[in-house]
Amino acid sequence: MQYYNKNNLPITIGQAIDAYGSTDIKEIKLYGEIDETHGFMVTDQGFYYCVNKPGFFPFENLSDIIIHKEHGKSDQLILKGEKTARFNGNETFCKMIAEAIGQLTNLEVHYEMSDVDAIYYYGGIILNDIKNDAYEDTALTPLQEESLNAYLEELEENKDTELQTYMMNMSLLGDKIMNLVEELELDSDEIDALEKAVAKDREKQNSMFEQAREMYNKNPDLIKSMTGIDPESIKDKSPEELNQMLDDLCDRFNISKDQLMQLAAIFNILYL
Repeated sequence: MQYYNKNNLPITIGQAIDAYGSTDIKEIKLYGEIDETHGFMVTDQGFYYCVNKPGFFPFENLSDIIIHKEHGKSDQLILKGEKTARFNGNETFCKMIAEAIGQLTNLEVHYEMSDVDAIYYYGGIILNDIKNDAYEDTALTPLQEESLNAYLEELEENKDTELQTYMMNMSLLGDKIMNLVEELELDSDEIDALEKAVAKDREKQNSMFEQAREMYNKNPDLIKSMTGIDPESIKDKSPEELNQMLDDLCDRFNISKDQLMQLAAIFNILYL
């Protein structure tokens, strides 16, 4: 799709106006062209679109602009007024339309996503801003530079992973990014949003752990049969001894601690 603002409209704009079926299209703020007769227009009056057939969403009673993001699915632009309209598209499509409509209507664009999706989204913005020197007077040590690149790789690797693995990996990555941000003493709206998402995800994980602990306290043989560890034997263990037991468990199954956490999530088991 090609995008145009009011100062560089293409010569095909007349065909598009005819195709959208309205003689009221006057001041075009943003035009997205799929081809000469398909695409969308943001005008003072509302949002015109023509994909399968022409449509129009007026701004007169517009109350909210939402971008819904969900792992494994296209982004969705949601316009709420007397009726609600939903438009699927990629990140650029939804963001450009939402921002253009927001400027015309003085409405804030809201993002609707789960906590782990918020970690993925805001974490990506923050890491790329650090990489592109968007934060002033920020100098990274070699170790911090290595961590930054590793976290960016993790985001890319998890773009299309299975949902349960993605959720666990984002929970782990959120804490890592926040640690880096705190080391660098950075501050931004995106960092505030990430911090909020990480806190809510941690609260959810703690709640799940408490539920799991209660369940397994009633049936300790389940843990023993699955891990080979007798719960009674670990009650008086020190943190160092518990950590060694986890290392031994990872060695036994030839997995890393991160992978162990992923397996725990798959089987709905949370451990300390």
